Amino acid sequence: MNADHLKGTAQFRQALQETFWIALDTLRSHKLRTFLTLLGVMLAVTTLVAVMSILNGLNLYVADKVANLGSNAFVIDRVGIATNLDQWNKARRRPPLRMDDLKALRDGMKLADRLAGLQETFADVRYGNIRSDDVRIIGATPEYTQIRNIDAANGRLLTSSDEEHRSGVCVIGSDLAAKLFTGIDPIGKDIRAGQGQYEIVGVAAPKGTVLGQPQDNFVMMPLGTYRKEWLAPQDSIQIFVEARSRQSMSPAADEARVILRARRHVRYEDDDNFGLVEPASLLGIWDSLTRNIFGVAVWVTSIFLVVGGIVIMNIMLASVTERTREIGLRKSLGARRRDIVMLIILVVGLVEGFRSTIQDEITSSGVNTAWAWRFNQGPTTSRRPKEERDRKPLTLADGQAVQQLCPSVKQTTIAIYEWTTPHNVRYQKNEVQGGEFRGTFSSYPQVDSSEAMKAGRFFTEAENEHKENVVVIGEDVATALFRNIDDALGKQVLVDGSDFMVVGVFEKPVGGIGTNDEDRRVVIPYYTFTKIFPASFEVFLGILAYPGKLDVAVDQTREVLRRRRNVPYDRPDDFSIQTNAEAVQQFNDIIGGVALVVVVLSSIGLLIGGIGVMNIMLVSVTERTREIGVRKAIGARSRDITWQFLFEAMTLTGTGGILGILVGCGTVLLVPVVSSLKAVIPVWAVIIGFVVSVSIGLIFGVWPATKAARLNPVEALRYE
Repeated sequence: MNADHLKGTAQFRQALQETFWIALDTLRSHKLRTFLTLLGVMLAVTTLVAVMSILNGLNLYVADKVANLGSNAFVIDRVGIATNLDQWNKARRRPPLRMDDLKALRDGMKLADRLAGLQETFADVRYGNIRSDDVRIIGATPEYTQIRNIDAANGRLLTSSDEEHRSGVCVIGSDLAAKLFTGIDPIGKDIRAGQGQYEIVGVAAPKGTVLGQPQDNFVMMPLGTYRKEWLAPQDSIQIFVEARSRQSMSPAADEARVILRARRHVRYEDDDNFGLVEPASLLGIWDSLTRNIFGVAVWVTSIFLVVGGIVIMNIMLASVTERTREIGLRKSLGARRRDIVMLIILVVGLVEGFRSTIQDEITSSGVNTAWAWRFNQGPTTSRRPKEERDRKPLTLADGQAVQQLCPSVKQTTIAIYEWTTPHNVRYQKNEVQGGEFRGTFSSYPQVDSSEAMKAGRFFTEAENEHKENVVVIGEDVATALFRNIDDALGKQVLVDGSDFMVVGVFEKPVGGIGTNDEDRRVVIPYYTFTKIFPASFEVFLGILAYPGKLDVAVDQTREVLRRRRNVPYDRPDDFSIQTNAEAVQQFNDIIGGVALVVVVLSSIGLLIGGIGVMNIMLVSVTERTREIGVRKAIGARSRDITWQFLFEAMTLTGTGGILGILVGCGTVLLVPVVSSLKAVIPVWAVIIGFVVSVSIGLIFGVWPATKAARLNPVEALRYE
């Protein structure tokens, strides 16, 4: 039995070796075919590995730089993690965390190794005549540097003695040291931050940047010193807690939660009135933000890997018999072209739908409308520069001057906002928080055509002049407060505690509006607003131009505002004016980056598919050598053979392209049905998809067609 088993094993090993060497000889005898096959698979695998490596690198970067609060550390603060406007507004109503809370945690926690308190702001810092803007001013207890693994590159860090005596000393970041003290040892030097003067006792070791934001541009002073000189009445501290071990992080967080809930008198059925941020929470937010993006990227690159596999399958099918080759050729090429073109149509449809949605929202206010504000308009990824923050707000007088002095301006309006506190609207037991609250003039609906009424009316200029308590609310606000929209008219609602009568309900714009596509507009008369919030100053100026004169109106408005704001002729505007067309272009520039990624990935897929076409056509030439010889013998010219193979390749890839267009368009049409996403099928994408699919057959069929045309008819007839 053992002998038979050993004999069978030996025979199997020998057969395996023979099969391997035969396969290797076959690859050697068809070097070009082997190279093209390997190239297709190599591109697919390279793309997949590269994309996955980039995604994994991003995850590691976020885990190391963004979500790394310190070894076994978590943070307790007033807000926590807010992922939407509702959560942010509710969090801002919470009572601030105080030094007494930090002391209670220090005294009561058994599972914490150390705790630190921190508060921060931004200010300019000076040394002599050298100034650095937007420096992060940190007040922290000495334990903070230990929890966050901050080391001293020069001098020392803060000590308990500094904290106890509220000493006027500080540790600065390496970027700030390099800017203020070029070629000078900063230790012992005095710098000015705000109204205070602080002696530098240390320079922290560099931390680099996180998501492009520098981490070494700071001044760190004792928390007691900070609170003595920088504290505002509503400032809340952050509390960093380092657990004894990674295993005790969750129990330590629970322990801190119990202590704070008891101190802050939170009822057992209510949520925490403070935020607790752990590294896992930050990573969870990152995962939720990027899960769909990562999924699409992996899905797209996986298609390319499948295409590479289909190339190999085609070669194997084509090597059996000529008839089998024909069937395998047509089916597999069609499937490959269909998949790639379907991918193009689907992705372009989704991108175009998203672009269309945003464009509808932007342009809903009208094509002849422009908006002026003291800040630069458009998306921002970081804190606004100091130059913008120091600009004077626009005023009501600015709007009136534009109306009087600009002939191309048909109408202007002013909208005033108050963003320092969250706003709410209440009717009986129903409440809407985080409303888009503003005061404006009766001319606002003329300037902003998105302010259409669904029910009732807009307030009048007489109501504005008499500071009447009337309000117009958004459609979603009305449906949240009342059973139906018509019930809202004439009802008294509480807006930030003041009684207002609802006189109208806005119709929700087609393109959507606001947070989570919710219409939360709450609009009251301008003078009523200034009566309730006399300290408000943040003003938008809306400009409606006569048809065809928007550019002239913008130039006239710019000239008036520069003159009124005393902007020197050689200085840039200290305000911004943006038309809806410019806003759309700005958004399209952002979408262009996404489109570029789509084009690159799709091009890789098409390249792999093209290599498959070339490979299969080369096999076709070999298998049909005798057919080519017969055609040449009866009078076919070389160019006839060339066009035969080119048309065959273009027909196959074109058919696959048509199938891809049909499947892709069907999928795009289903997207709005099964999800909240909007998808649009652009005609140009369909045309490009078909043209590209045919072009792939033409381009990659040239070499096989040329090879077929060059065959010697005599040798071809002898081929077996």
